[in-house]
Amino acid sequence: MERHGSLPMAIGAIKSFLSFCPAPFAVVIHDGGGLDRDDVALVARHLPGARVVLAGEATPTIAEALRGMGLTRCVRWREELPYARKILDMVHYGAGATTLYLDSDVLCHARPNRLLESLTASPFVERFNEGAHTFYPYSLPMASLDEELGRPMVPFFNAGLVVFRRSPAVSWPRYERWLALPHTAAGMVEQTMSAMDATLNGCEALPPWYDAGARYARDGHSIVTQHYLQLRQPHLSVDFSRAVAPRLRGKTAPDTLSLGIRVGGEV
Repeated sequence: MERHGSLPMAIGAIKSFLSFCPAPFAVVIHDGGGLDRDDVALVARHLPGARVVLAGEATPTIAEALRGMGLTRCVRWREELPYARKILDMVHYGAGATTLYLDSDVLCHARPNRLLESLTASPFVERFNEGAHTFYPYSLPMASLDEELGRPMVPFFNAGLVVFRRSPAVSWPRYERWLALPHTAAGMVEQTMSAMDATLNGCEALPPWYDAGARYARDGHSIVTQHYLQLRQPHLSVDFSRAVAPRLRGKTAPDTLSLGIRVGGEV
């Protein structure tokens, strides 16, 4: 969730997904705090029927709901750190629905069959894109997380590509409790708590060809999705500019904004 200038790249990311998916999806782009009415008009031109949730709409709605449940830590966390919106607001706006969440640096290079299957699977299982194994992704030690959850914490969770179905009545109280834990990296709290939630809900990693960090591509394999901003150059210039941007008519920008695709509802 970024500033105004990031929106073209977010549109490019979602178009790269929809280009392989003829079925209709309800598209929701969530404002990180810098979008305006001109941005809403830009979305309408490129993604007719998509909804943009502006910060001025989301903030009072979420704050009132959190205060109504007595979740004061969640309220304060959302006020202090923009990334808190990525987990709190997504659970609110996707309540009870199967939701595919993706960051705007997630590009589709082929039809994401396994990902699409997970959206309608019965029984439902939360799915996530496994992160790079060279990076510890959490704000608490693994032993502490295992103890808190009463079961092994899922390793290498990446919150940039997740399929979930969560209820605010269940997830928000969990977050309130977990915010009291001794987190050591403020920027990783959102991903940590999302992974904790997914662990308790039951989750499975997507196959390695849903690539976050080129661990699969570096071995010479073809990939379906790619978190290209994590890779920096030359992937940004080669993979994006040559392979993806031409299909999207250059409607991109080298920045990042988070967006969600919700399954169900009106397009």
